[in-house]
Amino acid sequence: MKQEFLLAFSGDWYRVYEKGASLFVDRFAQGRFSSLFCLSENDTKDFFAAVTSRYLHMVYQEKDSICYALYDGVRLHKKQLFASGRVRGLKLISCGEFVHLFYTVLRDNESVFVHQLLGEGAKPPAVVMEVSEDAFSLHSHKNGDVTVLLTNKSGVQGILRYRWSKKGFEGFTPLDCGCYLSQPALFSEGDKLYVAGLASFDRFVNLLCLEKDMAEEDCRLTAVHLLSSHCDGLCLSCEDGVPHLRWCEGGLVMESHLGEKNHWSGPKKFLPGTGRENVLFHMETDGEKKDAFGYMMQGVPMFYSGEKLAELKQTPDSGNRPETHSSTQAASHPASKPSRHTPADEECLFVKRSVYAADMAAIRKVIDELNERVREMEDAK
Repeated sequence: MKQEFLLAFSGDWYRVYEKGASLFVDRFAQGRFSSLFCLSENDTKDFFAAVTSRYLHMVYQEKDSICYALYDGVRLHKKQLFASGRVRGLKLISCGEFVHLFYTVLRDNESVFVHQLLGEGAKPPAVVMEVSEDAFSLHSHKNGDVTVLLTNKSGVQGILRYRWSKKGFEGFTPLDCGCYLSQPALFSEGDKLYVAGLASFDRFVNLLCLEKDMAEEDCRLTAVHLLSSHCDGLCLSCEDGVPHLRWCEGGLVMESHLGEKNHWSGPKKFLPGTGRENVLFHMETDGEKKDAFGYMMQGVPMFYSGEKLAELKQTPDSGNRPETHSSTQAASHPASKPSRHTPADEECLFVKRSVYAADMAAIRKVIDELNERVREMEDAK
């Protein structure tokens, strides 16, 4: 699904997004995002953005190269990092004034996972380990560590931890959950690790969540939801100590959280306004990173969580740019805790739990009919 970046930098909000195979940067002013500049028109395929106190950092893939751009609020600096080759999954993680770049690349018929520090203290790329697939997921810690979920060359899913204090990676630790989780999302805090992903059983696709204690090697897998259509954009967070999952299923944005007795709540459904394209926003402000679903309406991001884009205070070094006046109300974080209310616009509609229950009853009926056919076939043998 479509993904965009909303970055708070030097008193302004910036939006980095792709449109028509070109990459653009907008700035929030007078209550809406307006075009600032086009970063690339050369058939942009993959991109990622992050922010430090001095720069916006953007990395993107053009036809034949991987490029790196820095924007200080006035000037834009661009350079080619290397030829694109078979690079996949560009991702940036900021840490103070440093920026981590992660990606996979096919080299000599083998896929390898690569790490590089950009910005201040930049270092050349270093191969971390061989992998069997391009997909990987990241979670950044407040102390500068980064947890990586990937699949090693033997096809085993597991995690790596980059220790900022040691400027290096620890050994690979398998998940050992008994199944393979596709499209994984992860959240890690201390020794606690949560991984959400999709798993197929008897051709039915289930949304599962793994809880693992890295210190005690304790592992618990819980079922969240039986999918009825294609799932995209899986997001996992832990709010007030409670795991929350959000995803897009068949065009609907859905949300569930872990309740009592390790049971996940029945998913809430949110319907976008007519003609509005769902967007997964990656937001970063004051070192806090957050993913949220929403859509753009007249230059303003509308979040399904009910939050508004937070107002920002101008900093002394932002005096060379026009002052931003936001028409929205301030919030501690752009999309922190889910609201009990839907966004103020009338185009967003909440679907009741009874509707979801009816859908699940229909699915269970289909399963029962299939099981009955299997039993009839076994009796006929």
